[in-house]
Amino acid sequence: MPTISASSLMNERLLTYLYTQSNKTDREIAEFFNVDRTFVTKVRAEFGVDARITTGYIGEQKAIKKLRSKGFRVKDMNARDKLSPFDLLVNGRVKIEVKSAKRVGNRFSFALSEQASRNCKESDERIVLTTGRTKKLFSKTCDYFIFVCIGDVEDVYYIIPSHALEDDIPTLNIRVGTLKFERFKNNWELLRKG
Repeated sequence: MPTISASSLMNERLLTYLYTQSNKTDREIAEFFNVDRTFVTKVRAEFGVDARITTGYIGEQKAIKKLRSKGFRVKDMNARDKLSPFDLLVNGRVKIEVKSAKRVGNRFSFALSEQASRNCKESDERIVLTTGRTKKLFSKTCDYFIFVCIGDVEDVYYIIPSHALEDDIPTLNIRVGTLKFERFKNNWELLRKG
C-alpha cells in the first residue's frame, strides 16, 4: 500500500484553515501531520499564509513606542539578533526584557519559562525547574523587565528590576486591582536611575 506524505495532504486550503481559522500554531500543525515545525513554516510561507503577529511582538512594539515617547533612546535588540539575551537596550546601557499579556479574567499572566519540549539546556544563565520547564536567569541577562498589560482601552506597564523576582517562578501573574506591584506601575523613572 503506498504511503501518503504530509506535503501531499497539506494543501493551501487546509493549512490556511488550520492556521487562520482554527488558530493552530506551526508546532500544533506539525504534530498533526507528524512533520517538523520548520517544514510547516516553510510550506506556510510558500503558500503565502502570513505569520500571525504575536502578543509578544505587539508588546515589544508598544514598549518601544512608550519608551521613545518618554524621551528614552531605544535599540531593538531582536531586530539586530534573534538570539540576543535581552530585548531592548535603553540609553545605551539599560538592558530590558519585555513580557506581554492580554487580560484573562481579572489577571495578566506572563510566561517566564519555556516548555521542556523546547529542549533548552541548563547553563550559567538558565535553570531547570522541578516541572521540567527551563527558565532564563533574568538577573544575569537584563536589568529590568517591562511587563506590558495589553488592555482593550488602555495599556499598563510595570517596570520591575530583574533581581526583584525569584529565579524559580515560571509565571508572573498581575491581578487587576491588587497593590502587590503598584510601586512599579508606569514607573518609568526607575529606568532613568538604572
